[in-house]
Amino acid sequence: QKFEQALEIFEQAERVCHPDPESPVLPDSVAFRAIYFQAFVYASDLNQAQKALEVLFRLDRQCPGQVDYDLACLLSRVGQTQFAINYL
Repeated sequence: QKFEQALEIFEQAERVCHPDPESPVLPDSVAFRAIYFQAFVYASDLNQAQKALEVLFRLDRQCPGQVDYDLACLLSRVGQTQFAINYL
């Protein structure tokens, strides 16, 4: 229920654990989890679904296959069911 505060905490964790945004993120790293949870914070508000998708697509580019299910769920929530099926 504290959307902005949660988002700020996860963004700060990402900056601390992943200071170079150009370097890869490993799926078992704290940075990956911080970015992943940012997506969930955004996804908690359907008005922020596009930002959640951007974050998940970013993770998918860096760690293919790690967020497929979450992408599929969010895509189906925003009505892109055919695209969602590709991630399942």
